[in-house]
Amino acid sequence: ETAPPKEERSYDRVFSVYDRANGELIMLSADEYIRGAVASEMPATFHQQALNAQAAAAHSWAIYSSELHEIVPDDTIMGADFSVDTEKCEGYMSKERFFERYGTNAEILWHKICAACDYAVGKTVTYEGDTALTAYHSTSAGRTESSDNVWNEGLPYLVAVKSEGDKLAPDYSVTETFDKKTMRLLLKQGFPDAKLDDDAPQDWIEIEMRSPSGYVTSVAVGGEQVHGQQLRTALRLRSSCFEIEYGSGTFTIVTRGYGHGVGMSQYGADFMARQGSNAEEILAHYYPGTELTAVS
Repeated sequence: ETAPPKEERSYDRVFSVYDRANGELIMLSADEYIRGAVASEMPATFHQQALNAQAAAAHSWAIYSSELHEIVPDDTIMGADFSVDTEKCEGYMSKERFFERYGTNAEILWHKICAACDYAVGKTVTYEGDTALTAYHSTSAGRTESSDNVWNEGLPYLVAVKSEGDKLAPDYSVTETFDKKTMRLLLKQGFPDAKLDDDAPQDWIEIEMRSPSGYVTSVAVGGEQVHGQQLRTALRLRSSCFEIEYGSGTFTIVTRGYGHGVGMSQYGADFMARQGSNAEEILAHYYPGTELTAVS
């Protein structure tokens, strides 16, 4: 591995992490966490500069979460800095699981993961001196989403930016179909008060408003007004940027992008890296106004 011995490091932070897989607390050094986070969150086949940007974003997110929970402890995660699921590899993947996943290429790819960790371990993304909430997602709809359209909290560096390379990502646009019975069941589970007229299923879902980036921000479900993200959750859609049609007993939904759309797009980062951008330029693009600084 490429990480220098611990005694050569001036930075040796340890995160307390709640493992949702078994309900236990685990202690991870910054090195261990960053490697595990990059391994789980971004394909290791991506460009090194994209992996570096992902490592910095994951590290900053961990510090932000740690600082937040120092002020407001979260009892649901036993007061930990944040949570992961080691079984599902959500937020963290062990080296063993990584080698299982990548097989014969694992050794080469693990060196890329370690190099990304080395790049990011002493650095954090800041806005006006404070650690930034470096949200990220797989693929935007061609333009990222502003945080106030998703979490009702507008942060000056989580604003909509162009991410044209996402349109080249695999599964950028996906079509899903639901029969009337399945749709009724899912809508009733998600929105028990929705009034669904069996004689007019074409009126069950009506898109009312979109953000400038194309994500649905308001939709009427059986007369009940909900956020596009809520409908996305109820129907398990890839994105809240969607079109919907009904005909011949079938709902057809076309989604664009994958994830909440806020912050750094991972496929967009890989595209930028392959066009010659370095990690710092990628981070500056997706988190406007932020700086990559040494951890204080």
